[in-house]
Amino acid sequence: MSKGKRLIVLCLLLAALSAGSVALSRYNEEQESAQDAGAEADENVVELEDIQRIDVAFEGERVSMQREGDAWIDVDDPAFPLDATYPEQMASALAQVTSARSVTGDLAEYGLDEPQLTISVTDAAGEVTTLFVGDKNGVTGLYYARLDGSETVYTIASSAVSPFMRTRYEMIETEAFPTVATDSVTRVTLTSGEAQRTLVHRADGWPQAYSASFTWFEPAETGGLAVVDADGAESWLGSALNVTYLGTAVYDATDADVAAWMRPP
Repeated sequence: MSKGKRLIVLCLLLAALSAGSVALSRYNEEQESAQDAGAEADENVVELEDIQRIDVAFEGERVSMQREGDAWIDVDDPAFPLDATYPEQMASALAQVTSARSVTGDLAEYGLDEPQLTISVTDAAGEVTTLFVGDKNGVTGLYYARLDGSETVYTIASSAVSPFMRTRYEMIETEAFPTVATDSVTRVTLTSGEAQRTLVHRADGWPQAYSASFTWFEPAETGGLAVVDADGAESWLGSALNVTYLGTAVYDATDADVAAWMRPP
């Protein structure tokens, strides 16, 4: 190839590279503009204030919560010990639910033909707003949702959804389980069927014991006290007092319920 031809080919390559660079630059600018536009296009799905009632249908259960002054009650069971922090979290999540984008298509594609979660909110004016929540996008972590009366499907953050994914018993206000310090115990009795055993603790010992170091005793059948092994007694006491609270089964349990649970396995 002559120098002249090589020069022409080189010029053509440079021109092509230059055009490609310009096109790439324009593409990047368009993408950045689109992203900026998308960021500015966040729209309010729902913006609620002065919420007075929240109805949540989740996992086949419906829970209705009504604001009563500074407190919240379970509408269907006002005596239910509802922890007010949960409806407050819900109200806070609904203060402003936004979506970065909306999608189109069959509602079944997004799990909105049979929503896993339905939220109905009533404000002070009595206006009801209902939000349906469908599937979660496994890639973005966003949920698909739509408002009642609208076919627009939005993607909303999980933070706006998670406060509602609780059952009634997961929102119960539990009492602190009573605890007893082992060093405050002076007497403990264990009954199993007809058998019964009692241990007595005397921090200063017992004058009739042959050593002042003994502090745990068992009442003897002939009167007085019999020395027992301290390590064994304290291990036994620790087992008796080491009760761990796991949850609430029935908040208004009857005596019959308690008796059934107290039976040995």
